[in-house]
Amino acid sequence: MAQREPVRAGGDYRLEPLSAESEKSASAHILSLAEGSRISYRLYNDSDRPVYFAVFCSDSAGRLSVLGTEGKESVGVMSRAIAPGENLTVPAAGAVGLAVSGAIGLAETMIIFSEKPFAQTLAAIEAEMQQTRDALPIRALLNPLNVARAVLEDLHAASIPGVQKVGISTDDLALDVNVWATLSFVYRVV
Repeated sequence: MAQREPVRAGGDYRLEPLSAESEKSASAHILSLAEGSRISYRLYNDSDRPVYFAVFCSDSAGRLSVLGTEGKESVGVMSRAIAPGENLTVPAAGAVGLAVSGAIGLAETMIIFSEKPFAQTLAAIEAEMQQTRDALPIRALLNPLNVARAVLEDLHAASIPGVQKVGISTDDLALDVNVWATLSFVYRVV
């Protein structure tokens, strides 16, 4: 079991340069999972606002896929909010988890949370995906760049009220870190 949570840096936080020793100790803490192992994510909303989320996975072969909890028809997980104090398991509760597959090497799951739904991201995903496993909610993205742009546009749309409040122009992308967060789970497929 591994746990991640967003870190809100305090005023006394200092960045320290990486050394060969710190890089070595960081890589020693990477979780190793055998191909075929089962993995699931429990998402808990500890805030006072509902949050939406998107789950993306990448592997060492450079493939990017999106994870949904619905059937073949949609990646409906991005249109469902997690209420304050609620938790949600991805894949859906009762499922045995997703089989770890793909190329041997490092893999990453990135979960992006936002106070607003991922409307543009959903549209881009539906236009850019193909199913990679029958009856499982994993889809490979054919053109990940279009999906990445849509994610940024959705996060920008969620950020507009906060950005305007401080007087920053919303003509270009401007992201308010108070309305979105990301969690990264890196593991080694062996």
